[in-house]
Amino acid sequence: MNVRNLTAVLLFMLLLITGCTSIPFHETPLVSLDKADPSTIVERFGADSPEELQLLNTIVFEYRWRKFSALGVVVVNIKDRTFTLACINQMGVNLFELAGNKDGVTTVFVMPEFTKQGDFGAAVGEDIKRIYFDLLPSPDAKIEREKYRIAFRQSTGLGLMEYIFAGPEGNLVEKNYYEDGATIWTVSYYEYTRNKGKLYPTGTILKNNKYGYRLIVKLKEIQE
Repeated sequence: MNVRNLTAVLLFMLLLITGCTSIPFHETPLVSLDKADPSTIVERFGADSPEELQLLNTIVFEYRWRKFSALGVVVVNIKDRTFTLACINQMGVNLFELAGNKDGVTTVFVMPEFTKQGDFGAAVGEDIKRIYFDLLPSPDAKIEREKYRIAFRQSTGLGLMEYIFAGPEGNLVEKNYYEDGATIWTVSYYEYTRNKGKLYPTGTILKNNKYGYRLIVKLKEIQE
């Protein structure tokens, strides 16, 4: 999908519903990681991360001065790299339902307005993958230590992926993807909570600099 088409898809989404205001999240507290071992931080975060998720979220798409809000249920299997996502608006109208795996994304249902200018399912599916999959750097990632954070950088696709761990527990707080020195997209994770020993971010913000939109996800319920 080219820039013009994806922008048009997002615009159709945003014109359908005016959403609520941006959801604020608390910044991760800064603590010294001078003595933290990078490999231990990654191993601990990996062990504390759930392999399967079923979450009820509020979702806000922001594009320029417009907003689009929805309520969504996402089911993710990290090991199998599969997911389903279903969203409704505030009136209970079904907006779209997607299913994805390692081979691609299937659009089960989508309102016609979302598909007039491009492949809506592929665009949303990529965002889901960026948020929920590949949360750990590879063993050969380059490590850069700072006082309050530890960054891991590795070659990914045509660019560079960066993982940033910070906070009292040393959790993942950012994923950044760069091409030719420019930030293409960023995922930020906020306010981790525990459920049955596993970690879940209460807030997630995906910012796509290439296409100029922001996706804000707030966890409402962890479903069994």
